[in-house]
Amino acid sequence: MADGGLACSHPGQFAVSDVALTSGGRLIAVSLYGIWDLINGPPRRNYVEATLHRAISDLSVVFQEPEADLILVAGDFNIYTYPVGDALTDRSLTVWDRLAAYGLEICGPFRPRDEPRLARCPCPDSACRHVNTYLNRANRMNRPYQLDYFLATPLLRERLRGCWADPDPDWTAHSDHRAIFATFDL
Repeated sequence: MADGGLACSHPGQFAVSDVALTSGGRLIAVSLYGIWDLINGPPRRNYVEATLHRAISDLSVVFQEPEADLILVAGDFNIYTYPVGDALTDRSLTVWDRLAAYGLEICGPFRPRDEPRLARCPCPDSACRHVNTYLNRANRMNRPYQLDYFLATPLLRERLRGCWADPDPDWTAHSDHRAIFATFDL
């Protein structure tokens, strides 16, 4: 329950665009934001997975459309892709599992294999390919995280040509989240 009542999807949490392609067919692009909710009572903590699960339920009609083979979902998910041993945080993995059930998998951005691991990344994977897309309060002294992603259906992932985080070293002057980009052959 949020704010003493049952929760529902937040207005503006996602936007959907149905794009007719000049080559024929269509691309469905979804911008999705993981909104933080507050757990009442001591201790007061934030959680995000419930808002994402509600949004995924609302978007299931889009994800299941028979002719929707090119779907791109992108945004600030505010969740991790790896377990960290905290139950509230590890629940975020259920969001990735649910999106995968619709054929949506993360396609980036990833660190190139020849670049060193992200300094101070909390990911336990020694082969970690995370890129820094978030710094709390845009403070470079804070631990870097990747909270922003692109996900795509299999046919769209085959057409991926590049995916990266904004290379501007001064990105924190604009936001605590770094812009991410992807290019596809459509």
